[in-house]
Amino acid sequence: MRHYTPSHLEINAMSHELSQHGYDSYLRHMKARTSLKTDDIVRMMVKAAGLTAIQVRKWKKDGIANKACAKAQCKLAERQGVCFGVHMLLPTKAVCQQWLAHDRHNFSGR
Repeated sequence: MRHYTPSHLEINAMSHELSQHGYDSYLRHMKARTSLKTDDIVRMMVKAAGLTAIQVRKWKKDGIANKACAKAQCKLAERQGVCFGVHMLLPTKAVCQQWLAHDRHNFSGR
């Protein structure tokens, strides 16, 4: 099997996709742990990040804004008894490369 090196475009697209999934997972875990409604959790997230509700809601489409926001959300989750790592909200380049290699190997027939 040939060694596969993903392009920067592929890595960025995978990072975006994984960040979106991380945000969805974060909300799901927070809802399960706290029994709060999504709007209440978003209010907590807004306060933790120091952003507006519109900015935080954009994370569903765009992924978490930056590492400071991701760390703030992880600390919020920890206070609620949810274990959530920064890498789950902001995937590293290595994680993206591994997912791309996995996808290529398992789903492209190469």
